[in-house]
Amino acid sequence: MRRSQHVATPAPPPVQAPYQTYSSATDAPAVYAQLGQQFGICGAGQPMGSTALGTPANSDDYTAVYQPGAVTGNFTAETEITSEQGMTNYWAQAGIIVRNDMTAAGTGPEGVTESWGPSPYFGTNMWWSDNGGPYLDQVMPNTYAINEPLPLYLKLTRAGDVYTSYYSTDGSTWTQITSQTVPDQNATQDIGMFVNSGQPGQPEQVTFNGFTITNG
Repeated sequence: MRRSQHVATPAPPPVQAPYQTYSSATDAPAVYAQLGQQFGICGAGQPMGSTALGTPANSDDYTAVYQPGAVTGNFTAETEITSEQGMTNYWAQAGIIVRNDMTAAGTGPEGVTESWGPSPYFGTNMWWSDNGGPYLDQVMPNTYAINEPLPLYLKLTRAGDVYTSYYSTDGSTWTQITSQTVPDQNATQDIGMFVNSGQPGQPEQVTFNGFTITNG
């Protein structure tokens, strides 16, 4: 399939309803853009996660384009990451994020992220909290075992308390990453796309193509 030559780069105008924006990374300006079904996000931030994962400090820094209360109970969410600029840190992430309240970074229960990072860094993984705390403290796989180049499709599903992540190189054939029970997740949650550069003051720019949600 040929791609359009028009690419959403992080610059005005802002995103359109029902999407909203939020950033808990205050070390650099957060910038957002939407062009049809393409989204651009630019943000920085401390490495995202708890010190149990080896991060320098407990941090819940991220920059997101999201839909509030868009998933209720079981769901499937998909997106395609098409390009990135500025991902130079081991902890850099971009992908899907779901949590009870997108604006409760560092205070409310952490949710789940499915993210891509460039080789030779963390690669493609699912991150979550296994204790209802405000920071991600688990990751699978915990090495750069899945190193796929962009463009790459990501899919995250929920069935009860179990979240399952997948990736695909063509949007049709999916490979499961992991399936985990995650505590303290509300029936209704916010969901969207996010970036975290893992390098304070040095933003990364990521482009996403499409974001679909199916409830039930």
